Amino acid sequence: MSNPESFIEEVTEEVRRIAALDAIETDSEVSAVLGLIAAADESEPAQATERLAAIAADSSLPQLYRDLAAFKQASVENSPLAAEDRIALLEPLTVPGGAFRVLAEEQIAIAEVEQGNNDAALERLQALIVDTEASQGLRQRASQLIVALGAVPQTPNGI
Repeated sequence: MSNPESFIEEVTEEVRRIAALDAIETDSEVSAVLGLIAAADESEPAQATERLAAIAADSSLPQLYRDLAAFKQASVENSPLAAEDRIALLEPLTVPGGAFRVLAEEQIAIAEVEQGNNDAALERLQALIVDTEASQGLRQRASQLIVALGAVPQTPNGI
């Protein structure tokens, strides 16, 4: 590291931001949003995961906030959670009509690849390609992952 003082200043600022967010007294919904923001500011994946787990488990919050926290918890970069634990967090989000259903399906497919369960991942990704709720971007990512896994994407018109 070329400038240790700059690094210390960045870490100190991050700690200040998180402490300031934690200090705000609000109702539970605003607190959930502030908790989501604080989790995003965490530099340690384990701490972010803990914050998100607390929000996801808070039964006083609307389901949408809890689902978002669970999704983000399963999606933390360099997460300390094992693939099977992330899948367990995401499975409840895959109910039809769920706000994060298609995104959860994509993350489950990624976790399945990590587990070496490529067949299940391919099946899930192929389903996403034809899912009417999936965005074009998600369909494209699913197609790219299918190709990366050595298979051919099956589009709705068979091309």
